Amino acid sequence: MAITDQDIRLMASERLADTEDGGGRMTGTEVVDGVSNNLFPDVSELDRTIGRVALRKAFPAVLSENRDPYYGANVIIDRGPADPNVSVTLFSTKDWTDERAAAVSRMESYLARGPRLDGYLYDQHIAGQKALMILMRTDRQPPVIGATIVVVKDPGLSTEAQQFVRITGVASAVQTFSGPIQPCGLTTYTRQVVTVEISDALLWDVQGGTPHCGDDTTQEIASRLYSTVVADAATYAGITALSEAVTTGALTVRAASIFTQLVPSAQTEIPITDATPHGNSAIPLAAGGEAQLTTSVTWGPGAPLYVGQGLFPGSLAVEVSGATVTDRAGLLLVDSVEIGTVDYSSGILTIGTGGPNYGTASKTITFVPAAQPVRGTQSAGWDITPESRSGTLVFLLDPRPAPGALAIHYMAQGKWYVLRDDASGALRGADSSYGSGVVNYATGSVVVTLGALPDVGSTTIATWGTQTQEIDRSGAAVYAEQLLSVPTAEGTRLTRNGVTLTWPDGLGGNYTAAANAAGDLSGDATGRVNYADSTIRFRPNVLPPSAAVITVSSNYSLASTSISGIDGSTITLSSLPAPGSVELVIPVTHNGTVRGQITIVDDGANGLKVAGAAGVSVTIGTAIGSINYDTGVCSLSSGLSGSYTTTVTTMRLMGEES
Repeated sequence: MAITDQDIRLMASERLADTEDGGGRMTGTEVVDGVSNNLFPDVSELDRTIGRVALRKAFPAVLSENRDPYYGANVIIDRGPADPNVSVTLFSTKDWTDERAAAVSRMESYLARGPRLDGYLYDQHIAGQKALMILMRTDRQPPVIGATIVVVKDPGLSTEAQQFVRITGVASAVQTFSGPIQPCGLTTYTRQVVTVEISDALLWDVQGGTPHCGDDTTQEIASRLYSTVVADAATYAGITALSEAVTTGALTVRAASIFTQLVPSAQTEIPITDATPHGNSAIPLAAGGEAQLTTSVTWGPGAPLYVGQGLFPGSLAVEVSGATVTDRAGLLLVDSVEIGTVDYSSGILTIGTGGPNYGTASKTITFVPAAQPVRGTQSAGWDITPESRSGTLVFLLDPRPAPGALAIHYMAQGKWYVLRDDASGALRGADSSYGSGVVNYATGSVVVTLGALPDVGSTTIATWGTQTQEIDRSGAAVYAEQLLSVPTAEGTRLTRNGVTLTWPDGLGGNYTAAANAAGDLSGDATGRVNYADSTIRFRPNVLPPSAAVITVSSNYSLASTSISGIDGSTITLSSLPAPGSVELVIPVTHNGTVRGQITIVDDGANGLKVAGAAGVSVTIGTAIGSINYDTGVCSLSSGLSGSYTTTVTTMRLMGEES
């Protein structure tokens, strides 16, 4: 006798209730088809208002008195609820005896506890709160809206408890705190205070930490914060409507959605204005060569060491008690063993609880000084399609990224993961499972291995900063500079070797500076005089007193004088010139046609040089003749324009007037 439809039954579990011990073993009670509320209760008005998850454990079974072989069966939902606000799904824990609490744990295991968050709770939090205050370093990224974090109370103790909370709002502000940091005494430092709104109220009182220059590595905090990773422990089956009809033989079907609702939830969209779309980045900028100092101040757990200023990632080496402490990606290491953290922006070295205590032993600290300017970053993205989906990315960034300024963001199973550049050329995540990569700062090439295949339809994003806007001025003198415009009468200009500047020194005396024929200032100031437009770029060696008046003394040249019918190689001036006061403007002709002109100046040392040319092939600065200050004779070279025969037809003589 064959097994029939009537032999296949749905058997109830021990307790059909939404209690902790709901479910259990199979009973002999059949869930009879067509009987109302024999498996689930009615939807009450309260359930319809605030939502509810109803879990029922049942056992499909074959009850037959014969021994015919049973070839297997499958369970489906062939009709969805008529109420659009009600959804139904199936999943199996593959356990004949488990209860509702185990099934709920399996449902909630879509997200599992991940690596520690880059921050800690700020002081006391009370049960029932729906907002958390988190202290973070200024170069750390706050949690994002929609992310889930884990609040752990009493970590490592028998009373440890954890709560998963979803973030619905984020606001942050930078505050300045102060505290003792050796060897500099009371020192200030900045931290982000991030206010996070959460979807569910805290279940218990939680004690956080207080602001500390070493963050939570040097203080025992009775709570911890963790990020989450996708675990997706359960597989669900449900039913959805088709969005278009399907014909016999079709290879694909189009459904309205592949998603269903497991727990009551609400989604809120928050518009954000005046924000950089791809964020800001604190880009480390090296300031010169290595610096070194030796100190014997106390250094150990609870006693941070301050190097005096910010430092460049990857440049730290502390020689102490026969050991060498180095840094990598914000961590302090001894032979690859993590002992603490380093804050690059402030230069604070913190040894964590349980780390070595070097006490007052002599410490030789070597590092490259640095600063961390913050500005908007560059960004690039790669769309993930079924064809391009890959666990490995190879690309070239232009402009090239600065060390420590690159981050790779990718989405897997609906959650964002980030790999960051540690300034040594390595890309790492908060956990090794996130993936890894390398970046070549010289070429901009990047190779990344992702920890999971990115989601189709998402975009993998690279954000990075460059050093194109900064200039390393370490070791260079910094000057105050001013551009002075000297008024002259119409048709006159400053003459060479005749400019002197005088200004008070604030002590009853004066500073002075003078210009040579080339326009270079010397004396108590440097700079340059532009004789052509009567301007002076003034750079005093010592900053002048407030409201100081700068007096410019100079000779001024007369207006131009034209002379015709002179010899092309020798010009005799009508009066004896002062050195550096002669300027000749000479048109160059060929076969009676003017081809251009040359400007010749007296260099103040008996030489005549080309100062300008138009339409003539002559190199500026070329020696073109000589001048005798005792006779006023100017001797010019012939063949000024190469292939042209040069004849001086007009000369403008710049005489000197006191």
